[in-house]
Amino acid sequence: MKKKNFIFKTAPLVIFGGGVHQLPYVQFCRKKKISTIVVDQNINCVAKKFADYVLNIKTVNSESLIIFNKIKSITKKTGVVGVLVAGVELSVLGAYIAKKFKTKGIDPLIAEDSTNKIKRVIKLKKNKIPIPRFKIIKKIESIKSKFPFVLKTEYGSGARSVRIISSKIDLISAKNEFSKFKNSKFLVEDFLTGYEISIEAFIYKKKFYYYCFAIRDIEIISKGKIIEHGSISDPLYDKKKIDRVKKVFEAGCYALGLNEGPAKGDILFTKFGPKIIEIAARSAPLAPLISKKVYNFDMISAHIRWSMGLNPF
Repeated sequence: MKKKNFIFKTAPLVIFGGGVHQLPYVQFCRKKKISTIVVDQNINCVAKKFADYVLNIKTVNSESLIIFNKIKSITKKTGVVGVLVAGVELSVLGAYIAKKFKTKGIDPLIAEDSTNKIKRVIKLKKNKIPIPRFKIIKKIESIKSKFPFVLKTEYGSGARSVRIISSKIDLISAKNEFSKFKNSKFLVEDFLTGYEISIEAFIYKKKFYYYCFAIRDIEIISKGKIIEHGSISDPLYDKKKIDRVKKVFEAGCYALGLNEGPAKGDILFTKFGPKIIEIAARSAPLAPLISKKVYNFDMISAHIRWSMGLNPF
């Protein structure tokens, strides 16, 4: 609902994304009478019905003065009460916008270090956090590692930027697909076996409030691509293994400077113990939506309140 000279009743919360994974956040705000601006490049996003204002603009996960100025012009009379990123790979953009508006948020440098795969592994290694062995490659054509290995682009979320390279065919395919990542370096990691765990927490006053611990069902398909068929969320999983995973995850978060706000991780539990595959300064799409039912922790409420500069509890 894009209106000229729109006037908000109260300073709005900026929510990046208006899809099904952000919809519960927007609905929560509507119920609590919190004004919202939803930023989404789809003018017909599902959250449109519940948002006070939809800013229809293309978003990328980097600093954007254009988006800041657009939001600023819409909120000249009220300002904004906060900025929220949930279930979408826009933590760098969100951190930048929050800093520009001087609202609660993650430091942009921390968001960048948690998003850029190469910067992330360098920091984790420096702090002696268990991760797979890796090499940084400037040009994908120069890769000479033995099969199998894991190939990742510097940026990019999910399986779209990761390939398991087991043959020359896989490598050729990856080179063709990853050629679109201009000026990107590449990360080559050891291929390790084990089971992959998704873990999520909200960090507040040096305490981790966990609301996700799930075993991921991942399959390697043709050309080294990977797909996830789903996951099993079990809060009663083996306690000793949970504690080991949590210890590594928390150490990794602190190594990256993540000591407040949402954090998600992918941990591979190998025969050598847990090793960090990813840590990000954001929540995943699904876990927050079921957190209250499965873990008795209302991540949606906590995240919204924190983003507004309030006590999340």
